[in-house]
Parts: sequence; C-alpha cells; structure tokens
Amino acid sequence: MQSPPKSSQQPSGDFAKVDGEYKTQYLHMSKIAKGMKRGTRVRQGEVIGYVSSTGLATGPHVCCRFWKDGQQVDPLRQKLSFSDPLPAPYKKQFMSATAAVRSTLERITYAEHNIAVQKQKKLDREALQARVLQDLKQGFN
Repeated sequence: MQSPPKSSQQPSGDFAKVDGEYKTQYLHMSKIAKGMKRGTRVRQGEVIGYVSSTGLATGPHVCCRFWKDGQQVDPLRQKLSFSDPLPAPYKKQFMSATAAVRSTLERITYAEHNIAVQKQKKLDREALQARVLQDLKQGFN
C-alpha cells in the first residue's frame, strides 16, 4: 500500500494505492486506517481508509482508480477473475443487515442529490464571499 504525506492542498485528499496484478487507488479519504502505511500487505475486505469529501470533492464518496502497467484503465473492459459469491448461509444475514441502507440509497434520486450539491456549493460560495469581505474591511481599518 502507498499513501501520500498528509496535506489539505491535494485535490484528491488522502489516498491509498494497493499493488497487485492491477493497482487500485482510493481517493478522497478523511484518513488512512490505523496500522496502514507504505508497504503494508492488505487483503480483500480489509479497511484501508475512511470515506470523506477531502480535497476538492463536493460530497462524501470514494473515487476508485484502476491501473495496469502504469496506465489508468477501465476496469469494466478488463478480463478479471472474480471472487466466489457470498455463501448461501450468510446471504440472508447480509440482506437483512443492509436492508435499511439499501432502501435509503434506492430512494435517492439524481435530482435530489444534485439539489443538495448545488445548495452546498451556494453555501460555500457565500461563506467565501463573507470571509473576503471581512478581510477587505479589516484591511481598510
């Protein structure tokens, strides 16, 4: 695993890159998980970091990039081997444990998400304008 030095100036926020046949890169994380550092061996399903909206992101999400031979590639066009499906005895438990979250996510429409993003951008612009005005006023005193 690779991770950058901490910096709020990075457009992608904190990120981790996981090496293997393919490299995967996860961006906009609020922090790297405890115990994760350059060279740490990770396994599928292991927590490597935490979702956030760092850098220039407009909302919490994970940006996952896929690399092969030093170039970003479209993971949907790669011939990948897939892991085994969830064993039947665990599927009922999984579906039950995730039902509320899945229901919430299914009710979100693009329009609702877009409205929320636009409201946040407006609030951010207004806050920036207020800070600039305050700085200008202080500069004239």
